[in-house]
Amino acid sequence: MFLRTLILGVTLLSLMLTGCVNSKINNAQPLRSFSSKSVTFNIYTENDFSDARWSDAKVQIKLAVSRINKQPYAQTTEFDTTLAWIEFKDLPEAMKKIQVEKKIPHVNENQEAISVSYAYTTSIDGYVKYSLKNDIIDKWEAKKEINIQL
Repeated sequence: MFLRTLILGVTLLSLMLTGCVNSKINNAQPLRSFSSKSVTFNIYTENDFSDARWSDAKVQIKLAVSRINKQPYAQTTEFDTTLAWIEFKDLPEAMKKIQVEKKIPHVNENQEAISVSYAYTTSIDGYVKYSLKNDIIDKWEAKKEINIQL
């Protein structure tokens, strides 16, 4: 009985001592997961603008992609372009859409987000209208398509 108690006591003591050894973690770094992202902007119309009433109608489109660092917060422009004024009658149909693709390499998915945005200004008979849309490429998305239907 004494031997059994002694063995149990030594076992418990060794478990307690080994469980306490080096329990401190120094400067734990978060797991980094890098990937490449891609965004494609599709510009088209499903309307017929061939009628004479659209002869003085045009659109200008601005496309942008930004990398947003979460800690510390910082925003870096990866892509920013403005398409020249396009007359409504020259807008392509969906089958012949204008496509602009941008790849964003080495995205740290635990630390960064990718913001995509587009804005367009329409001018119809001298009346100007401005619209802006913004979206995020989700962490699990490798490719995002943005449809700009005018």
